[in-house]
Amino acid sequence: MNSLNFFFAFSFNPYKIRTMRKIIYFLFIFFILSACGCSTMRKKFVRAKHKEVDPAVYVDYKDYDQIPSPEHYKDYYLFAQAWLSEAAQSLDSSCNRKKQAQSFSEALVNIEQMFYFLDEEGRLELSAITGRLKKLEKDIPLFSRNEMRKNMAVREIENLMRDFKRKFSMKNAAQWMD
Repeated sequence: MNSLNFFFAFSFNPYKIRTMRKIIYFLFIFFILSACGCSTMRKKFVRAKHKEVDPAVYVDYKDYDQIPSPEHYKDYYLFAQAWLSEAAQSLDSSCNRKKQAQSFSEALVNIEQMFYFLDEEGRLELSAITGRLKKLEKDIPLFSRNEMRKNMAVREIENLMRDFKRKFSMKNAAQWMD
């Protein structure tokens, strides 16, 4: 049989032509997929874990003045005054103990920051006020049970605020500043 006859024998049979086309298409798709690989198919069907990337940390160093400025003293004075009035209001209106404790502790923090601005005499005066405030802070649980103690504490805070304003306002505290 001649090779040319062999070729024509396949070309005239319609069933054989369809099967040959199917085989050629299958082989063509197989070679294309094997050349490309399965990495793209894998990406479609496998969920990859997302890695969390930590944000970059940027530290900006700033040179601060060694000597505290009077503006900072004024800020701490105003904050302490506001927290003291908040403490008096929270005791007077029977707020929860956490809010009362927070107002007392914030007032103490701001008053203690004022120590850095004053000389020894001013620190002694300010330590008397912090002592009175710490005593009141220690007695917070007793105020909710006894109305008379609560009223006495409110008056004590108001007296403390008056003394604080009188002695440690900006113009009066200037005599103790370095």
